[in-house]
Amino acid sequence: MLNPQLIWVTAVCLFSVVWLILLLRQGPHRALGIVVVLTFLMPVWVKMPILGQDISCRTAIAIVAMVGFCLHRDGKIVTPLTLLDLCMVMVCVLDGVSDVVVDGWSWATPVKAYGQWILPYVAGRFAMRDTDDLKSLAPWVVGVLVVLSLCGLLESVSGVNPIEFVFGNRPVDGFTRNASRLGLKRAFGNTMHPMFFGILLLALIPWCWALMRSSISGAGRAIGVAAFLTAIGGICSTISRGPVLALAIALLVMGALWLRRLRWPMALATISGIVILAVFPTQMLNLLEVVVNEEDRKSLVEVDGQAAEFSSAKSRLLIFSAYGDALRHAGLTGYGSKKTTGFPPNIPYLQNTRHTVDRLRNVDNAYVLFTLRFGYLGVFAFILLLLAGIITAAKVSRDTELNNLFAAICGSLVGLAAVLLSVWFCYDFGFTVLWTMGVLSGKTILPDRTVSDPMHLSDKARQRFSATLKRT
Repeated sequence: MLNPQLIWVTAVCLFSVVWLILLLRQGPHRALGIVVVLTFLMPVWVKMPILGQDISCRTAIAIVAMVGFCLHRDGKIVTPLTLLDLCMVMVCVLDGVSDVVVDGWSWATPVKAYGQWILPYVAGRFAMRDTDDLKSLAPWVVGVLVVLSLCGLLESVSGVNPIEFVFGNRPVDGFTRNASRLGLKRAFGNTMHPMFFGILLLALIPWCWALMRSSISGAGRAIGVAAFLTAIGGICSTISRGPVLALAIALLVMGALWLRRLRWPMALATISGIVILAVFPTQMLNLLEVVVNEEDRKSLVEVDGQAAEFSSAKSRLLIFSAYGDALRHAGLTGYGSKKTTGFPPNIPYLQNTRHTVDRLRNVDNAYVLFTLRFGYLGVFAFILLLLAGIITAAKVSRDTELNNLFAAICGSLVGLAAVLLSVWFCYDFGFTVLWTMGVLSGKTILPDRTVSDPMHLSDKARQRFSATLKRT
């Protein structure tokens, strides 16, 4: 088996050569967009320790491409600032402030915050100049999505992960490499957990609609449809309830944005679902356990002096009991990154629930973990970031040529916001989500090129298009 550091160096060199070729042929914007997308194929466990930080291939190539972009004469940074820009800066600043308040000043603090939040975001934002850049990027994103989805399907059916076969086995870090449900292996692809893999595919699946929308030929649209169906299979290969539910939510939101008559039924269904979940949380979780045959794998834990059932689904509710005191005392800036990195988190107020905490594998709720890590201000800023992304995508979907893409991005962000109630916001999919938000932010301030394909126009618009051609 090859040394992970050797794999990292080889991959970074190859991606750098690809970026240089793209830079010479297509310019800094498209080179930045394409090479970062290609790094989504790399497994997250291939890292290189540099200055005390584990640097992945995605981060390394994003740094190389961004430096080259800024130094290139055509590397234009588009302004003005958008709502997403402001929310992203707020999250990054509060990340740094929390660590400084808890652990004191260090030069590594702003660098870490920038690398975690701003770097993937600007890598997407600066790759966009106009709609043509989106169209040119769509085949690359869809290609990556299809490769990852096929790897997931093969892993689930055969039990062999092709990505591990090429890059070496994933480290066992809290989740076994051979977990199964319903008689099938739970695919984790190039991530550390099946849920992370499913959410990664969910973040990429909207680009299938961009490919369908931008393709002039019927064959191109057929490829987009086939890629979409393959991606659905990839998400299902994780046999993880969260990503599958998030996909269903995403499709409903897309439908509501496309068809007005679906909006009221969807709103009523959403309200009803929230009410049912709030009133009958235990019963709904029991139903989920029956669906995946987990009802026989329950155990008992002690919470506040009383016995409580413990299972994969019910652990999401036990989090609030286990970390209740810590959440109430988190304050405005939380306990910082160091004390909340790893498991169990090294934070106070867990004495009475230590037994329950030890049974929980992770803090499987992004909002709870952000509150513990960055405090009330941090979780508020993160929620604002999600809302800004959802609102921006919904707005852009109404007045752009590639409206299907942004309607799908809006749906995927809504699905993400829901599934984050059962998983923490990790690097495995977080980099791609932040990159997508960067693309979305860039699109809000860029000019929309004149539509040149009359097949994509409505009847009235097609008539105006034909009249314009006759006059010219």
